[in-house]
Amino acid sequence: MTILDRGESSHSINFIPKEYNPTGSAIFKVLIKNEEQNTEVYNQTVSSFTALKYYYTYTANFGFDANKDQTYTLEITNTSSNEVLYREKIFVTDQSTSTYSINTGKYTFESSSTNDYLVYE
Repeated sequence: MTILDRGESSHSINFIPKEYNPTGSAIFKVLIKNEEQNTEVYNQTVSSFTALKYYYTYTANFGFDANKDQTYTLEITNTSSNEVLYREKIFVTDQSTSTYSINTGKYTFESSSTNDYLVYE
């Protein structure tokens, strides 16, 4: 699962496709859907992806919804063969992605307590 920060203007998604042949006239469709509402948020076609060490990256402004903590699905498809090359879930949040915790603001604990206990031996 990829976690993205909604506050950023553009987002990068790193992926390792099932199969990728950048030669020729292949066109790839990048589709992102809101999982809760089943609506398309982003639908673009590209001719290539940026190759890094052993994976590829795609950078764009995806225009995520204003609601925080939403889940999306990403699907990259080869348009000539209709073969899905990559599929993943994306989680978009307002929290910093480097320190994200699902428990932030949900659980609290009491640091001081008058809980006395006895030990019998």
